[in-house]
Amino acid sequence: MPITLLDGILVGFTLVSAMLAMVRGFSREVLSVVSWAAAAAAAFFFYKPVVPYLAPYIENEKVAMAAAAGVVFIIALIVVSVITMKLADWIIDSRIGALDRTLGFLYGAARRIL
Repeated sequence: MPITLLDGILVGFTLVSAMLAMVRGFSREVLSVVSWAAAAAAAFFFYKPVVPYLAPYIENEKVAMAAAAGVVFIIALIVVSVITMKLADWIIDSRIGALDRTLGFLYGAARRIL
């Protein structure tokens, strides 16, 4: 069966995704997903204490709750991302850096295929 133009394009995108993940490393790729999940969890569990601070400025209660969740999410994402970036840099600079990058390549390819 011949390779079509679409097949070539999909293989190209898969290789680009794999190469980008290899440059970043497996630990950074996984920790970035963990950062987003942690920020989402923080927004879900900790938005209620922020609502009273936004209520004087936003009349609609649902919008105030959404804004509070958004604020908590952004702050948590920034804090957790800084921590995970430092941790990922430490892993990449360690003796397992080559393994981390190889696993990053495989992760990037699998991510693109799925």
